[in-house]
Amino acid sequence: MEVPIEHRGAKEKEKTESEINRCASRLNNEGFVSKAPAKLIEDERKKLASLKEMLEKIELSIDALGK
Repeated sequence: MEVPIEHRGAKEKEKTESEINRCASRLNNEGFVSKAPAKLIEDERKKLASLKEMLEKIELSIDALGK
């Protein structure tokens, strides 16, 4: 049984939002930022930016399907 594309988009959006929240929480945690290597912090910032771009694309796709 195939899942409708609207549901897959919503599920992907939910997953991406969860990852964004996780990354943002780590970066907003002063304990993490003060102890983590600079490379790890930079990687988390890049990942967060990438996830935000992905979320934007997902939302555009969902909007396009709704029209």
